[in-house]
Amino acid sequence: MEESFGRHKPKESIVRGAYSKEALEKGGAAGKSDFNHSLERVKAFSKKEGRNPRILVAKMGQDGHDRGAKVIASGFADLGYDVDVGGLFSTPEEVAR
Repeated sequence: MEESFGRHKPKESIVRGAYSKEALEKGGAAGKSDFNHSLERVKAFSKKEGRNPRILVAKMGQDGHDRGAKVIASGFADLGYDVDVGGLFSTPEEVAR
């Protein structure tokens, strides 16, 4: 089917701000403290290295259930990471490339 119709290419949809808002507004003192601590560590890394930390979030396999990967990617983006999201239906070799 892929040869005839091509590979499905879903939109990358990282939600920005949802997790930081939740942590800062509704997370209580502990949630704020944990979030701010993590945010400060990312800022320190960025200052030291001259770039943001980068992470690859990949959901391999033949199903299209990628919501969990998008949730994780969104959380890291809120902390200041540059996030690369792997495509659906990827093999380990494709992700490694």
